[in-house]
Amino acid sequence: MEMADLQAKKVTRFQKVQVWIHARTMRGVRKVLLLRTIEKRGNFWQPITGKVERGETPVMAALREAHEETGIQFVQKPRSLNYKFFFTTEEGSVAEEFCFALEIYQTRKIKLDPKEHVESKWVEVSEAMELLKFDTNREGLKRLGAR
Repeated sequence: MEMADLQAKKVTRFQKVQVWIHARTMRGVRKVLLLRTIEKRGNFWQPITGKVERGETPVMAALREAHEETGIQFVQKPRSLNYKFFFTTEEGSVAEEFCFALEIYQTRKIKLDPKEHVESKWVEVSEAMELLKFDTNREGLKRLGAR
């Protein structure tokens, strides 16, 4: 659907973020953090995701969501992966999602929000590619791997 069609139909639009938290092991292997959603939300593996709130930029939302969903205090700003895409929700709204990366120095235990996720794990990029449900997540991860 073209932007003019969306505006004419007064479709609700909102922005989201996808955040790839990653770290390198002592041997230099990159690991990424995946979270498994609760059953009600689909029970699938994904990176950090969330909505951009009123008054936030996508960068601000990426940092906030990363902290809220992991409990980690980040010192640097998220780095854009120069990838964004649009999708339509089941309710008919259109979301614009921006992809970011946040690097930490070592993998660590994550503080999960039980209302959103049931499990987390640090995996190598190849394993993450196999576990991800959505092609848009795979593309975000490819962009991370290319850097």
